Amino acid sequence: MKSTNLALGNVWCFSKFNMIAGGVGITPFLQICNHIFSNEADSTEILLLYIADWEEHVVMKDLFQEWTEKHGDQFRISFLFTREPFHQNKIWKEEFAATLLAPNPDTTCTFLAGPLGLLENRCLPVLLDLGHTHETVCEL
Repeated sequence: MKSTNLALGNVWCFSKFNMIAGGVGITPFLQICNHIFSNEADSTEILLLYIADWEEHVVMKDLFQEWTEKHGDQFRISFLFTREPFHQNKIWKEEFAATLLAPNPDTTCTFLAGPLGLLENRCLPVLLDLGHTHETVCEL
């Protein structure tokens, strides 16, 4: 899939996307995924990490199940529940490293959407520490 940053005049072409959605940040990713899946020739690989306080806060579960069944060769989803006792002591770096597609400036772009504090204080520092770069991480 091709992405254009008109402000900087850059055009990026990536074959793999990490999408990290915090809460309502899922909205732009629903549109991006729908666009990719509507084009049979588009083989962009997507890893969606959905971060929510509780499992009950996850929206569109049926749609994610449908995408997993129909597009399992190019779509995977993982969840991180920040208020569940199991995840309270999880180290974010370990969770991201085990879940996300590995950083590769030639093939992989990581998109972030959600509350600013979550993105800038938790997600971005962990991504940079794992080898992702500012050039391949985009906050929506």
